[in-house]
Amino acid sequence: MTLWRILILLPALLAMPAQEKEKPKAKLQGYDLIAFPGEEVILKAKLEKDDFFHRDLEDQKIVFRLDTVELGTAISGEQGIARFAFLPDKEGTYRIQVAVHEKSPYQADEAEILLLAISEQKPILICDIDHTVADISSLKFMITPNDEVEALPGAADALHQIAESYQVIYLTGRDDTFMKKTKEWMRIKEIPRAPIFFWDFLGAPSQSHARYKKEQIAGFKKKWSNIQIGVGDNKGDAKAYLENGLRAYILGEEEDLPDGTVRVSSWKDLLEDLTRQEEEPEEDDKKADEPVPPAVDDKDEEG
Repeated sequence: MTLWRILILLPALLAMPAQEKEKPKAKLQGYDLIAFPGEEVILKAKLEKDDFFHRDLEDQKIVFRLDTVELGTAISGEQGIARFAFLPDKEGTYRIQVAVHEKSPYQADEAEILLLAISEQKPILICDIDHTVADISSLKFMITPNDEVEALPGAADALHQIAESYQVIYLTGRDDTFMKKTKEWMRIKEIPRAPIFFWDFLGAPSQSHARYKKEQIAGFKKKWSNIQIGVGDNKGDAKAYLENGLRAYILGEEEDLPDGTVRVSSWKDLLEDLTRQEEEPEEDDKKADEPVPPAVDDKDEEG
């Protein structure tokens, strides 16, 4: 380029805005939770680098919104977690959106926190995910694209029907690193959205899935005595459910299940048995309401 062309173009080049450097990517995740209406809760969102090491990102401003209305902001602290107090004033489902602040040096997709405010009126069903809803192990799920992960036959339809009578809560042994991936998979497969509770492998005191689930359910039952059903795929699940007084359904061919476990071969069979269990108490109630015939006097019968 000749000197005179450079001189002509120089003012235009100087006037051009400097190209912004692309922000490094981060991963933002929201922790689902359940509460009573009118009970203050702490919403939690976790921010970490979106790379192999998943380094926690502290001192970052996180925005919390409900129905596009900003609730407020919080700064991510230890383990990259930002906490924000919120009070659900009535029963129902609250979908809280969380996002990194626009002035953050990082970029991340928005995440959702599902807050379920419920009373004790509707019975609760606890459901596992791996080999129960998803036809895959937790380890294989880590490395498999979501569109290649199949749901167990009939799982989505059965859970939609179950959700009409029960409040479904998912309790999985997956590490919370895969929270966002799990929620996205469930959306793709049209699995009913409900609160999902994950295992924090590094931060949890329990070092086995069975113990973790047993302790988590016990914690739930301190507040909600109407937790009635547990669905899983192995004896660890069955033990966690039974020891908390739940009716335990196990899908598959697991051997040596604890006494009292209900083994089913499919979601269709599970749904049929649940329906029978719901109808049987009604039949007992009808019998109880029937008039009792008068007792026969032995003397009258003889005479």
